[in-house]
Amino acid sequence: MASDQELLSGLWPVSSLLTSGLEDCTELYVLAASARQFLAAHSRWFPEVGQGWLYRGFAHLAVFLFEVKPDHGADPYVWVVVGDVPPAFIDISCRTGLEAIESYVFCMREWAEAVKEGRPVDGLIPVYYRDSTKQIPPDRQFADELNSRLGMIEHEVMPAWAAADEEGTGRPPA
Repeated sequence: MASDQELLSGLWPVSSLLTSGLEDCTELYVLAASARQFLAAHSRWFPEVGQGWLYRGFAHLAVFLFEVKPDHGADPYVWVVVGDVPPAFIDISCRTGLEAIESYVFCMREWAEAVKEGRPVDGLIPVYYRDSTKQIPPDRQFADELNSRLGMIEHEVMPAWAAADEEGTGRPPA
């Protein structure tokens, strides 16, 4: 497993978002609060939520890493995806924010395809309403809407974030 320093490398502390100079910094701070609330609502798995860091984001989508005091000896960090998409937490087997958003898209698409094909969604990633812990029922219309948003993430956001990672842009000063 990578060290904490490797995991946190290049991430913005949530505590400095408002003074970061990042575009959409206010919206990102609000999304960070939403991510924290989402984790706190899952206190069964995360009895305590600590410091958070932003991987990348904009006013409608962000990926954060949070330090957690997990239950049952699980990992001490978890990725959280929030925005105009169903919120989700992704474990740190994804070592980077880009891997976390890729995993998010894969898992959400798996759910949407199961719904469209009339298969059960038990055992798949739970899909929640935004800013809620209420699960979305397996509805074909919602699955289509979700697939549309996932397509935008996959074809526009992920390539832009991967390119920025390669160039080392949009990172906090060392």
